[in-house]
Amino acid sequence: MNAVVAAVGIMLVLSLCRVHVVVALIVGALAGGLLGGLGLEGSLAAFNKGLGGGATVALSYALLGAFAVAIAKSGLAHALADRALALVGRQQEQGGNAVKWLLIGLLLAVSVASQNI
Repeated sequence: MNAVVAAVGIMLVLSLCRVHVVVALIVGALAGGLLGGLGLEGSLAAFNKGLGGGATVALSYALLGAFAVAIAKSGLAHALADRALALVGRQQEQGGNAVKWLLIGLLLAVSVASQNI
């Protein structure tokens, strides 16, 4: 049997048995390394080397999540939404569509900038 298939199978079975994901990942990686002929030290070295490249990405996602939670807890998004609704309400009373087109243009600019900058 292929060592990768066995490792993934072990991780799936452990996850279905409600074992913590990190434990299932470690056990599956060690089993895959042992079945692939790396030995215990080689399996651990390969596992650590594989984690090294993804650690910066994982840290970036964790910091992004923490930043999003901080913004949500601060009430800043709610205050901005209230302000925008008040502005749109005043513009509707006056018959103007300037704020609506400004918001659409701003969203368009941000979406273009997110892909090009």
